[in-house]
Amino acid sequence: MRRGVSQKEKAAVLKRDKSSISREVRRNKGRAEPYTAVLAQDLSMSRLSSWSKRRRLKSYRLRYKEEQLLFCALSPEQVSCRLRLENKEENVISREAIYQRIYEDARYLKEYLVRCKSKRYRHYNKRYKAVIRKRVSIKERERGRRSGDWQSDLLRCCKKSSAINVCAERASRYRKKSYLDKKSYYEKREAPIKMLITENCKSITCGNSLENMLHEEVNSALKCRSYFCDAYHSWEKGTAEKRKGVIRRYMAKGRDFKNVRGEDLRAVERSINNTPKKRLGWLSPQGRRQKRYNGVSGKYNTSKSYTI
Repeated sequence: MRRGVSQKEKAAVLKRDKSSISREVRRNKGRAEPYTAVLAQDLSMSRLSSWSKRRRLKSYRLRYKEEQLLFCALSPEQVSCRLRLENKEENVISREAIYQRIYEDARYLKEYLVRCKSKRYRHYNKRYKAVIRKRVSIKERERGRRSGDWQSDLLRCCKKSSAINVCAERASRYRKKSYLDKKSYYEKREAPIKMLITENCKSITCGNSLENMLHEEVNSALKCRSYFCDAYHSWEKGTAEKRKGVIRRYMAKGRDFKNVRGEDLRAVERSINNTPKKRLGWLSPQGRRQKRYNGVSGKYNTSKSYTI
């Protein structure tokens, strides 16, 4: 530029068309300033930042129709579909564009929305949600109720800061509980290891929540396998879900688990494990475990009384 080289020579050196050079200079020079690289970069960034803030519905006729439909208590989606229908299936304006226009350019229309919020919050796409690696579906688990098949789930607090980890065995309905101060990956990893390290554990069935991301470390510590329920199929770990409902009889839904002592939690666990169940022939889970282990070791006696 400063050497007085023509645009045709610049295009030959840069291997570009001379019309591209002319357009670049024309777009990115100031009114009283010559073209410079710094000025061109600033103008380009300002155009990029204002690109999404362009004016919606430049046609006065479409703006008038849109406002009339909003006055008739129609939602932005209904307005968009109605305008598309009246304009021979042409995509005149989308639902998102109507919302952007209302909250940026025409705030007087906000009161005609169904939920006239003062601010519109961004909705994040669920496609970018983290996934659990090496997840094994519950369909690959062996059928039948084996001894050592456990189910795990979280009983969440009202404030969603603390929780109780519930582990229930499918065969005997025996359950164990532990308190979690925070619903983190590491606490959810340590809870089943501490509870089931002395138990016969062949498999653990759990949900798809992200607290179970470290299931491989649990498997290596307990020498078992982890299975995951299908999406929105909570009944596939029905034993744990049922035990959560029973625990709610002792701990109301609005109670903060931070105020629950370890002694109270163990007392609730003993009470539930000593309650007779119809599924177990009116034996308690604790009695079923005693009967099973004594039968395996050859010490089972039918005249012996078990904990009920």
